[in-house]
Amino acid sequence: MFNFALAWAVPPGLSNIAWKTYFIFGTFNFVAFVHVLFCFPETAGRTLEEIEDVFSQGHAFAAWKVKRDVGKKTLQEVKKQTEDASFDRISREEKEKTPETA
Repeated sequence: MFNFALAWAVPPGLSNIAWKTYFIFGTFNFVAFVHVLFCFPETAGRTLEEIEDVFSQGHAFAAWKVKRDVGKKTLQEVKKQTEDASFDRISREEKEKTPETA
């Protein structure tokens, strides 16, 4: 949709206000930069699980507050989380197998 609007508006803009059309593009780029700066935390070098931890904190409009170590886990923490998840899965499976006596 935006591409259609751009293709529709740029030729008349260039013919009527000429080089000043680029100020419009510059303004949109600056606004997009500010939006990304404030709303999107850095995700480079992080796993999907770490990204999930970052976004679960809920730093809306405060992406700069997200520390670089958020979501980073030690091997022991990952093992414990895996054990807990498998224990929960086994518990659910056992509950499903056991007939209810009511």
